[in-house]
Amino acid sequence: MSGPEAAAGGEERGRLFFALWPDRAVQAALAAAAKEVASFCKGRLIPRDKLHLTLAFLGSADRAQLDALRELSGAILSPSCELVLGRLGCWQRQGIAWLGADAVPEAITRLVNMLRTVLRGAGFVPEARAFAPHVTLMRNARCRLPERLAIRPIAWPVSEFVLVRSVLNPEGASYSIIGRWPLDGQVPD
Repeated sequence: MSGPEAAAGGEERGRLFFALWPDRAVQAALAAAAKEVASFCKGRLIPRDKLHLTLAFLGSADRAQLDALRELSGAILSPSCELVLGRLGCWQRQGIAWLGADAVPEAITRLVNMLRTVLRGAGFVPEARAFAPHVTLMRNARCRLPERLAIRPIAWPVSEFVLVRSVLNPEGASYSIIGRWPLDGQVPD
């Protein structure tokens, strides 16, 4: 399986994660920000079609867990929102240059909390650390970003979340979206 969309078969094992996946306009803006970072950093840029924001990491799953995840995810009601990414950073120890948000919309925090509940319901142990929304722009980054790198904020209209399978190949990771769920703007009372 390769490319951004794939059938939901259980043929390939891989690591699973829930994510926000950008549309083409946001992808283009993120890729431009990554190129700007590359002017200050040495490292490996993330390919444009692999840029995303991880909401919750799952690890591997068997078929029953995957079916439970799909069913439970379909019951999530959360509003759509706009996420503004405009803060560049670099985690030196991990070698990651990233783009994040100064403010996280409540709708995204709510979605992450609901996904963690779904994970527990499907037999996973969600991460305990606080959610730090970011898009990885570069791996193996060796740099110190300027204190005030002028970058145009990227407004990302968030209207869905996805379940992604990541499979490691000799060429790197390939991603397949194996489930999509809309954020319809409605929140249960």
